[in-house]
Amino acid sequence: MVSVSLDISLFIQILNFLVLMLVLNLFLYKPLRKILHERETLFESYREMADVAKKQLEDGEEEKARSKEEALTVGLETLKGLRSAGREREKEILAEAQESSLQRLEEARARLAKETATVRSSLEGEAQTLATDLASQLLGRPV
Repeated sequence: MVSVSLDISLFIQILNFLVLMLVLNLFLYKPLRKILHERETLFESYREMADVAKKQLEDGEEEKARSKEEALTVGLETLKGLRSAGREREKEILAEAQESSLQRLEEARARLAKETATVRSSLEGEAQTLATDLASQLLGRPV
């Protein structure tokens, strides 16, 4: 059987253990806990910064989508305006072309009528001369 005697060495060992715990606590455990606490605080601040950055990114994406939608709306409105202006300009050009062609047609008709009258009068004069020449040849005497 084991016998335990309580002598002074047991108390010295207990005292040695307590002194060792006090020294370890002072030089090892407290600085280690302090470093771990600082690390935890640092990681928490990094998490908060990451959350803020994530929120800013989401806000930026929303703003980008909103800007894109606004730009698309403005672009479509501009396109409608340009198409409308193009149609109006097309109508103006067609009206001008039609007016110009009608004016040319009238000028051509007037020129044709004038030339026709000139040719007709010259042909009437020649027809009169031919008729006179023909009649004089048929009758055998000058008319």
